[in-house]
Amino acid sequence: MIILIEKGMKILVITAKIPEKLIREIIASYMRSVNSQELVIDVISSDKPVAALMNKYDLEKILVNYVNNPTKYDLIITPGLLIGDISDVCDKYGIKCFKGSRFAGDLPRVLDAVVNGVELSTKEPADKFIDKISIDPATEAFLDKVSEAFRLRDLVIPSRSPPLLIASEIVVSGDLNKDLERINKISRYSDIVIIGTDIDSDKPEYIRDLFREVSSEVNKVLAIDSLNIKEIKSAVYEGASLIMNLSRTFEYWLDELGSLMKDLGYVVVPDYVGEGTAEERAKYCVEEYEYFRSRGLEKIILDPVAPPPLFGSIEALYAISILKKRLEKVPVLLGAANIYELIDADPIGSIALLTAIAVETGASIILATEESWKTRGSSEYLRRSVDMVHRAYLRKSPPIDVGVDLFVAKSKKRSDYVEIIYGKDIVVEDYIPPRKIDRDRFFVIQVDYDNELIEVYIFSGDKEKALYRVRGRDPRSLGRKVLELSGVDDPEHAFYLGVELARAYEALRSGRAYIQDHYENNL
Repeated sequence: MIILIEKGMKILVITAKIPEKLIREIIASYMRSVNSQELVIDVISSDKPVAALMNKYDLEKILVNYVNNPTKYDLIITPGLLIGDISDVCDKYGIKCFKGSRFAGDLPRVLDAVVNGVELSTKEPADKFIDKISIDPATEAFLDKVSEAFRLRDLVIPSRSPPLLIASEIVVSGDLNKDLERINKISRYSDIVIIGTDIDSDKPEYIRDLFREVSSEVNKVLAIDSLNIKEIKSAVYEGASLIMNLSRTFEYWLDELGSLMKDLGYVVVPDYVGEGTAEERAKYCVEEYEYFRSRGLEKIILDPVAPPPLFGSIEALYAISILKKRLEKVPVLLGAANIYELIDADPIGSIALLTAIAVETGASIILATEESWKTRGSSEYLRRSVDMVHRAYLRKSPPIDVGVDLFVAKSKKRSDYVEIIYGKDIVVEDYIPPRKIDRDRFFVIQVDYDNELIEVYIFSGDKEKALYRVRGRDPRSLGRKVLELSGVDDPEHAFYLGVELARAYEALRSGRAYIQDHYENNL
């Protein structure tokens, strides 16, 4: 990041006792890398051992007792794990305060942001907040010099990436509220929203109503993916700008659409790809393009149709590269979903790789779906992946260390290890069973993935009906409320609840299945 330090900028970083030495080392290293006389960073420690035990009252205590004239600082950065909103303390003393990162290793990134004028949050850790606001700049950098093929509504379709556009598709369920909720969710991350139907679907009235609602709520290009011309016409009448999967088999669609035909965009696919080699796929795509141009279509996007892994996916990806050499100004779509949906592996890594391949080959659009449970959230992953690749492309570097990543199950770096003074060292190797089991009072825990909630049912005596159902997203607050309501004061029982809530939270966060008391590999 380019460092634009304001003249005489002075920052106070507040930390907890145990990580103080590490924080000072990180800041010293940062100051050496910046090498500026205009920046001063001081460090002061709370008497709390770790940041997770600190709250806004600890911040106020530090400002009152340890800081001589807090207003001499342009900015105060607190630990990201400090509990609560710190805005009222900052306002009380007339100083600007932000929460820092949750992890010490991310502190340089936070400092880069604030010295460049980024306004962080008083409620949310800086690393999470930066990820939210750092979606658009790299994409915007390409917009002034994009090679425009045509427009769908106000959306510029580039002849090649970057920028790489995202198209996300849902297949309708027939439940209007449910479908609208899903569409609104994927539209946050997408440039084009595709509404699809089953192969034998015949619901033109429902498609009309759905597109009418979506057109009024979602300010994105809308597309229809259906084999039923009645559904296609209903969608077009209610705002669809793009029709998916046009081929010569379905060219009668154009006659049915009549005068509307020329104003629309079309994703054109070949009916036949020969042996499926890259050369043949490219050849037949070119023939389809020339044919439909002769029919008067102007807004054509080609799709060589990527098959699943082991069935020619590499040939389809290479076909995109060949197509971009033969039809330089014609946009090409990469259908990533066929590849990551049809392999039993976490999709996030596949999405990152396919995004990089899309930009490298010159595809203009990458398509995501979320049809299976394992691919839920793929549109969000794809948005982050596109942002990461765009940044790397601007820097002329591999997609690494660009400020955005797709780590979910793993971290790029291990957490910092802090040496702590201790008396006796005790190693626990064997399983220790619980001292006693309370068979009267017990908890049943499950995850509501649709509403993104953890549920705890509190039973006492009656094993058929729970006394309470307690729901929430924060496992700490949920655990405290459950202990309050249940009256449980046995440490063993409280410990059990904490472990299970942590497991449920991780399952909700990552999309994994949660089964109470079930530990894989004895964990």
